[in-house]
Amino acid sequence: MRYRWSAVVILFLSSWFIISIDASWTALWPSVVALAAVFLLNRTITGLLLGAAAGLLLLNGGNPVSAFVSFFPEHLFPVLGSSWNLSVLAFTLLLGGFAALLEKGGGIQALMQKGLNSGGHSGRKVQWSAYTLGLICFFDGLANSMLVGKSMSPMAENAGVSKQRMAYIVDSTSSAVACVAVISTWIAYQLSMIKEGLLLAGVDAQPFGLFLKSIPFNFYCWFTLILLAVVISNDWNIGPMRQTESQQENENGQKEAHDCDEKKQSAQRHNARSASCAVFPLGFLILGLLIGLYLNGLMAFIFPFL
Repeated sequence: MRYRWSAVVILFLSSWFIISIDASWTALWPSVVALAAVFLLNRTITGLLLGAAAGLLLLNGGNPVSAFVSFFPEHLFPVLGSSWNLSVLAFTLLLGGFAALLEKGGGIQALMQKGLNSGGHSGRKVQWSAYTLGLICFFDGLANSMLVGKSMSPMAENAGVSKQRMAYIVDSTSSAVACVAVISTWIAYQLSMIKEGLLLAGVDAQPFGLFLKSIPFNFYCWFTLILLAVVISNDWNIGPMRQTESQQENENGQKEAHDCDEKKQSAQRHNARSASCAVFPLGFLILGLLIGLYLNGLMAFIFPFL
């Protein structure tokens, strides 16, 4: 780990050398620093902060004092002064809290447990349940991973599905669904970026309407979801995944009895909770979205000057 930190520090200090290079590609340097730090340190916040610091150094000619002083009046305060950005921030925090309530309520776990109780915990059925739950938790990519991962992990282990395969299913549904959903924290961020781009380009268009038109052309997300369905239905295990699944099958034959008893007790605790703890909040969210969009459009039509 010490060597990784050393590599990140050297990469960040290289920003002073990048400043002297007169080339258009140097604009990508802050992103390079951020991504490298995230991969080497496995710390997202640290990587983003280092990338932002590298960008500030490039903008201020390598002067760290000037970079720090200019950060607040030139970058932070204008962003926080925008009502649109504040609404996106509030929207993201509210949805994050909503996801936490769903997790604590146990409704998602109970809903999946009821579906799995009819027919046993077969490996393929658990995978399809994780896929379906990933589609239901459309409102936030990170919350999707958290809810689906925590809810399905005990069931997947009991059914003999490896953690690696479940990680593939959870990751493929979470980000892809959040990107094409009508409402999600990621969509809020996308709309803010679209709005900023339209303002810079001098184009008069509605960000949300433009986003809706772009959904059918988001081929990466659609192809990811389709490929995942094909992989589950055909039970494909390609490359290292085949070896992982073989190891998982060997481990399943060596399970101890007390582990099985512990899983049964966990399943009983999930069954004791009501699925309505998930159905009602999700239904209210979707209904509130539709009503809010209608009222917002109606007010804009009646009072266009507001």
